[in-house]
Amino acid sequence: MKLQSLLQKKYGWVVLLVFFALLILLSAQIHTRLDLTKEKRYSLSPSTRQLLFNLKGDIEIQVLLTGKLSAGFRKLKNATNELLENYR
Repeated sequence: MKLQSLLQKKYGWVVLLVFFALLILLSAQIHTRLDLTKEKRYSLSPSTRQLLFNLKGDIEIQVLLTGKLSAGFRKLKNATNELLENYR
């Protein structure tokens, strides 16, 4: 069914609105990130995944990027924090 013919029906816009609402709710529940970088910068290697899977307890990571930082290091700090939040 074409979008134009759907919108011409009496309640077609309601169907379309419900569809988009469900799509938004579903996307809020499923968070995924595609790593399209050539060097797979945002992906864990299979050996790292296996190592993390075999750990018995939680791990703690301390990132020592605080204080007065140059713009490049602030960017690195923000990217690192975001990456660790995604891994959590």
